[in-house]
Amino acid sequence: MKTKVYVVLLMTVFMLLFCGSAMALEHSTNCGCPDGIPKEPANWQWVSQPTCQSLGEKVGRCAVCNYHVSISIACVPHEYLGATCTTPEICRFGCGATREEPLGHDFPEITCQIPRFCQRQGCNAQDNTQGDHLFNNPTCQDMKTCTICGYISSYPGDHNYASATCTSPKRCIYCGATTGTSLGHKYLPATCTSLSICIRCGATTGTYAPHQYVNDVCIVCGRIQSIQDKMHQESE
Repeated sequence: MKTKVYVVLLMTVFMLLFCGSAMALEHSTNCGCPDGIPKEPANWQWVSQPTCQSLGEKVGRCAVCNYHVSISIACVPHEYLGATCTTPEICRFGCGATREEPLGHDFPEITCQIPRFCQRQGCNAQDNTQGDHLFNNPTCQDMKTCTICGYISSYPGDHNYASATCTSPKRCIYCGATTGTSLGHKYLPATCTSLSICIRCGATTGTYAPHQYVNDVCIVCGRIQSIQDKMHQESE
């Protein structure tokens, strides 16, 4: 009986010595405890994230001895949020650092319709600058209508006059309205072979002009002057 007790005691002491040595070995090689070789613990957790102005902090705890380790994380560069219509790019950490210029509003083209709203996402700015109506090109028989907003003017379109002629003033090709006066014929002088003819429309008028003889030959048509022609000319 006593022998069994001694065996049990010896085994207990052996286990305590063996396990203690193993735990001490794990403690000194894997843990960050003061009396061991500092090793990076597992299960790191952020206490605070680093910014462009302040250090960050991480803590870790040993899974075996629960030893607590805290390390500082270096500051990071500025991280800029995108610019808007009215603000430049601003550091997201709140330090006030900026870069570039505001984008400015992106309004559509000025038309007769108001207000105009900024087209950039997230911006509700509006502008009340109003432009002119953009009318269609109606005839004199139709009212002018804005092609953007549908506004109907109280005035019709303009006449579209065809050019005046010798016998007719300018005349609207849509409604027949006239303006001004006719041009009148512009005749070239008659000759012995041609009546007086209008250079605009080709109309003729009057009678043929007499031959123009020089040394008995007409300088216009080449006709040789006869005795009868001479007698007739002399009688005149």
